[in-house]
Amino acid sequence: MAATAATQFTITPLAGIDLDAKSSTLNFAALTAILANDGRKHVVALAQGTLGSTANITLGTAGSAAAAASAGVAQSFTVNCSGGVVTGQRFWARSNFL
Repeated sequence: MAATAATQFTITPLAGIDLDAKSSTLNFAALTAILANDGRKHVVALAQGTLGSTANITLGTAGSAAAAASAGVAQSFTVNCSGGVVTGQRFWARSNFL
């Protein structure tokens, strides 16, 4: 079965993490990082524009998410929430590399 935001969960000991969550008031600060059951790092990012649900992004020093040309960009992530995100929303981004 392919891993999706609905089937992924944290293996880092933090309570209340929903890897499909997105909100301007998400309970975790930008750049909070966890490991998930898919073996990848997931990081809270801050949308700097509208991003699709599978958009490739790079993260700035403050956790700002900018669109990346491809998944092959070093330190790139994928938006990991259904429906995508809009400017100002915090969301969980999934690392493109193990």
